[in-house]
Amino acid sequence: MEINPVYVRSVTMDTSGLYRVVTGFAHAAPVWVQRAFEIWTEYGLPCRAVAGAAASLVRCPPPGNWSFPGNHATVAGAAAVALALAVRRLAPLVVPLALLMALSRVFVGVHYPRDVALGLLLGGSVAALLVLALTGPAAKSGSEVRNVPGCRMP
Repeated sequence: MEINPVYVRSVTMDTSGLYRVVTGFAHAAPVWVQRAFEIWTEYGLPCRAVAGAAASLVRCPPPGNWSFPGNHATVAGAAAVALALAVRRLAPLVVPLALLMALSRVFVGVHYPRDVALGLLLGGSVAALLVLALTGPAAKSGSEVRNVPGCRMP
């Protein structure tokens, strides 16, 4: 039996141009700005070379330690969404900090823009789903306790 190959057009998100712009800007930035981003972003997560891009500000780990999705951005997105859902007035503080974390990973050259964009989306989505899933049972448990005879709860 002969199998005919199926040709599927590759769908990719090429952010290498944006990566070059951000890393080029990083190298042109004052040293204090570079150091601030290095401190903010932490050291040593994966990065790959893009032809024509400025070198990373921080050292890249060896091949095999992949950068997609960006774990700093994933954690930042999850934390921002969870905190914003728990305490709404924190949203104006935590959302920009999560975005700054994602930007800093591209700024120092250890992630592509797509890595951090998908990391933010992944972390934020999972956090939102978990908060929604867990607050329903918690609210139900609280109402059940309030209805127990002899139990006085506010």
